Amino acid sequence: QPETNGRYSEPEPAEEETPSIEVPDADINFAGENLPEPETPEAPVDQEAAVDQAIRDAWLWLEKGHLEQGFELFQFALEQHPDNARLNSEYQSAREKYGKKEAPEAIEGPSTAEETAPEPPAQEETADAAETPDNEAKSYELMGDMAAEKGDYLFAKYCWDRAAEIDPAYPGIYRKLGLMTSEHLQDYRETAVHYLSKALEQQDDDAALHLALAGAMLQNGDAAGAETHYTRAIMLDPSMRTKENEKQFTAPPAAEPVSLEHTEVQPEEEAVASADPADWPPLPEAETLTVLVTGATSGIGRATAELFARHGHRVILTGRRTERLVLQKTQFEEEYDADVLMLPFDVRDRDAVQAALTTLPEEWQNVDVLINNAGLAKGLAPIHEGDIDHWETMIDTNIKGLLYVTRAIAPGMVARKRGHIINIGSSAGKEVYPNGNVYCATKFAVDALTRAMRLDLFKHDVRVSQVSPGHVEETEFAITRFDGDAERANIYGDFQPLKAGDVAEAIYFLATRPPHVNVQDIWMYAAQQASSTMIDRSGR
Repeated sequence: QPETNGRYSEPEPAEEETPSIEVPDADINFAGENLPEPETPEAPVDQEAAVDQAIRDAWLWLEKGHLEQGFELFQFALEQHPDNARLNSEYQSAREKYGKKEAPEAIEGPSTAEETAPEPPAQEETADAAETPDNEAKSYELMGDMAAEKGDYLFAKYCWDRAAEIDPAYPGIYRKLGLMTSEHLQDYRETAVHYLSKALEQQDDDAALHLALAGAMLQNGDAAGAETHYTRAIMLDPSMRTKENEKQFTAPPAAEPVSLEHTEVQPEEEAVASADPADWPPLPEAETLTVLVTGATSGIGRATAELFARHGHRVILTGRRTERLVLQKTQFEEEYDADVLMLPFDVRDRDAVQAALTTLPEEWQNVDVLINNAGLAKGLAPIHEGDIDHWETMIDTNIKGLLYVTRAIAPGMVARKRGHIINIGSSAGKEVYPNGNVYCATKFAVDALTRAMRLDLFKHDVRVSQVSPGHVEETEFAITRFDGDAERANIYGDFQPLKAGDVAEAIYFLATRPPHVNVQDIWMYAAQQASSTMIDRSGR
């Protein structure tokens, strides 16, 4: 009888690669008939690499004592490659070595490859019959899903690993691998960190992934990394901020060295010193806020409005493009069950602003957070060549529009003695750059207005903050600045700027601080940008 003689045995893997988890036979109840069947037999094509991998993996499972998994892999491979003589031969060798009785009835196969090899399909059918990588990855995902439902997590990991190998961008596959491995396969802790990190590359705003990665990092001894991802998780989903999580992920303050000298402590100092952060009660879940976002139909405004809607807050969407507002309102209501009001107007039109904001429905009148986001840049020319129409558009939008909206909303905040105004400034409001003259001036004005508004409103318990980003993609900033010239607007191809969602998260952070906290300004750049004029354009 044929022996493997190490032909398909992998080198002795590290402990991380091969855990000591034993899967009891009682827990393995896959049935071969549940596996997905291709519509037609696959024609002989050059897929020897896939066959090699299937044979290698099947023998590895068999040699480790997991007979059902090994035979399941052989059966699945035979369904995909029924006419592969070598695969049939290896399958027969496995049956002879490990016994027919121990293989599940569903995977009982033919005694010889010749007896079951189908008639080769016509050449013109070959291309249609051959399984595509997408279908193959989907088949492995379904096998993994069935295994996970039955509690066979090692086999699920194998199947999902195969799907990820076939298509590294397969939607959600690393999320499944990361969450399952971190929860059920403790010997794969480092692998869990890898899976979760890969998943976050595809979906960085997933709070559950950040929390799971925090747990996996903590188990691996990376307390700093764990705290970073826990902080991100609670920023995305404040309900994850529990007393248990705070104790687990928040580092306690370093202990002071013991002094032999007696120091007399005043009672109030003693009370402060005894307040151990680990014993503090968890912060209450964020209350539902009514948030008004100007310029909500694109870029930072859209991302911000969606982030608040996703977290259950009531959102007032404003913008010039009614059709976009309608689509966003429908999306937020259907996807997030959000409470949404849309107000189509141009912030440059003082009468329209007044008409819309002074006649809000009663249930929408108490605006908790005003996000003055509407803004734009027009042109990039030295002062002696500038287009005056461009100047007026920027001044009317970036300064006067902000003032019109603030003047309509701020009195209600003062009367209620609560509220938060967040102005979206720019790094251009911190440092000027060549040919940015008037745009920079408008953003310096936003910076000055933010400071002045804070001085006027702090005594009324109204907070005023600002977010000042550098270059941001996923917006219409560049295409607007260059009047629709896509070639000139293509300024982000050789470096990675901030994303609209990055700025939205900063805004959300400001708005969800406790009432006694007012973060005055967040000035943020992408890692490849150091100032308005210093950008590493060596590639993303």
